[in-house]
Amino acid sequence: MIRLIFNNLFQVTRSTISALKDTKICKWILEKLPDREEIKEDVQEIISDLETEKDETVESAKILARVVTGKEVSHKEKEFAAQQSRDVLKIAGMGVVAVAPGGSLAVPVLVKAARKVDLEMLPSAFQDNQKTEKNAEMNSPINKNDK
Repeated sequence: MIRLIFNNLFQVTRSTISALKDTKICKWILEKLPDREEIKEDVQEIISDLETEKDETVESAKILARVVTGKEVSHKEKEFAAQQSRDVLKIAGMGVVAVAPGGSLAVPVLVKAARKVDLEMLPSAFQDNQKTEKNAEMNSPINKNDK
């Protein structure tokens, strides 16, 4: 089912852009679109990161259950549970933004804006596997002299 959704999304995006006039910006966008294998790898990485977050949340719940029942919990376990609680709140907050109209565009913009002021909005599982950003910014095909 997920494969069908991504295949259709990929085809719709390419065909929509191809249908537009043959302009510099359209050519640039078509060159920058990831291929199917890249999309597949990214989706698999997201699913893996979500599974990691799920496992960490289950472990955190076990630690919290031990706290509630009065059993001894180490300082390291308390820190882990606190970090995981922050991760759960980050996921919940991003989920609220994502379901709002325009949310699919707002989430990446918010994450990038937060990084500029040294805030991390992504949960820890996503930070560990995150690819390093390219040093060079993508250059716009629009030349300032073309005005």
